[in-house]
Amino acid sequence: MFIYASMNTSRVMGLRDEMVRYLREREGEGGMSTSEWGQGKGLVFTAGNADTFTRVLTTLKLLNSSHLASPMPAEIFSFPREEPDAVTRGELERLGATLRVVEDAWRGEGRRKNYHIKASAIIRSSFREVLYLDSDNIPAGSLLPLELWEGRNGTEEEEATRPAGLWEAKAYKRLGAMFWPDYWRTHPINPIWAIIGVPCRDEWEMEAGTILIDKSKHLDALLLAEWMMSSERFEYWFNFSDGDKDIFRFAFLALRKRWGVPGRYVSVGALPRDTISGFCGHSMLQNDHLGKPLFVHANLLKQISSGVGKGFAWGRHRQLRTPPSSLSLQGRPLTPSHKLELEEPLTDDDVDCDMVADVGYDGFPVRGRERVKGHPQEARIRRRAVWEKGIRAGFKRGGMFALCIDIRFDDPRSHEETWGAKLSVASSSPNPSRLPLEALAANVDVSYTAAPDGFELKFWQDEVLEVVHWKDVPRLNGFEEAFFEVGGKVNGEGF
Repeated sequence: MFIYASMNTSRVMGLRDEMVRYLREREGEGGMSTSEWGQGKGLVFTAGNADTFTRVLTTLKLLNSSHLASPMPAEIFSFPREEPDAVTRGELERLGATLRVVEDAWRGEGRRKNYHIKASAIIRSSFREVLYLDSDNIPAGSLLPLELWEGRNGTEEEEATRPAGLWEAKAYKRLGAMFWPDYWRTHPINPIWAIIGVPCRDEWEMEAGTILIDKSKHLDALLLAEWMMSSERFEYWFNFSDGDKDIFRFAFLALRKRWGVPGRYVSVGALPRDTISGFCGHSMLQNDHLGKPLFVHANLLKQISSGVGKGFAWGRHRQLRTPPSSLSLQGRPLTPSHKLELEEPLTDDDVDCDMVADVGYDGFPVRGRERVKGHPQEARIRRRAVWEKGIRAGFKRGGMFALCIDIRFDDPRSHEETWGAKLSVASSSPNPSRLPLEALAANVDVSYTAAPDGFELKFWQDEVLEVVHWKDVPRLNGFEEAFFEVGGKVNGEGF
């Protein structure tokens, strides 16, 4: 908080000047030239401390297994003197991975977590298009580009390994980047807004365990993020971000760039049964551009020291429902077991960050309104944006499990806003008993609302969230078995 208190106009302008000078220097040195873009598509990881190389090895084994059948070139970056042992190196290389070192980086003294080579890894990789994954972020579906899979003339059995189509997602092709959401939002008093010259955005923070980016379009933003995360500077910039995760988002916003978002907000992967405190989430289940689960980021699971294993690791998740695309919700009975997806198949809605940020209760954003208005899935995008305003995440004790996480839905409207809505409805309602307006308003239900254009919305928990069992999800029903078959471990030490 001392950093926050010491921030003034001179300091803000000085930081902006440093950023501009650095980017101009890199441009003058040829750091943004086409020769720096790289070629092709590939996976990038960072590893080195504790068991992170072992976790990357598990991911590569899974991608090369018959379960996913999607081998891809990969590069693994580490700090100096943190290379794997000869046996692990040999296994990684046999699976098509290249090991590289960020020679000019060093770990922070006394820090258990050191994230700050992530931008360097993406920039220095040989790939033009990069899918970056944290070592504990496990794919649940094929990551192959569709062009490679379609050229196989696969059998009917191989249809199960059809790629997600992430590289071909509309928002990614249009913008050259896709970022995935975290559970939290950046506070309005964070000085970063002044530093990058952007009004506070009511949007999700970025969960940097998954990054899809085209360097030919965003090498400048990556270089700015690398500068912020350099060994000399990262401890300062991490005051504005929980580790590295939001540095990429801040770099994009500073350069007035935008990114695509997945088709559904992050889901909470959980144990198959309740603990004494109920639903116990331990993995971030990130979705693809359609809203289907694709990445199991086991960031809390690896901290559970015992009690989980094959048969009791995953089994269900809580997710945001896919909103219906019709303006009206009339005649749509909804029960807890009702699956909206059965009525409306998931589609690639080409959603970017501005379309779901800073939205009003009519679902229209401050920026990007023109992208939403008239969109083929306008109502679905608007409902999603409003529903996400009410998502709240929280940690809780999990009995024998130290920590669990879950999400809930709260009506995002303030008490004053809901009371104002009640009064508005009551003032135009029949009142044969001549009750005072306040008494009449007290019984008005405003959990169901309608905008002047006919857009209808429900602020009900069961309308917004649902628990899905993995046995009912094609990408997930065999995930746990395949994970353990290739040697996966759920208890770990590294970050």
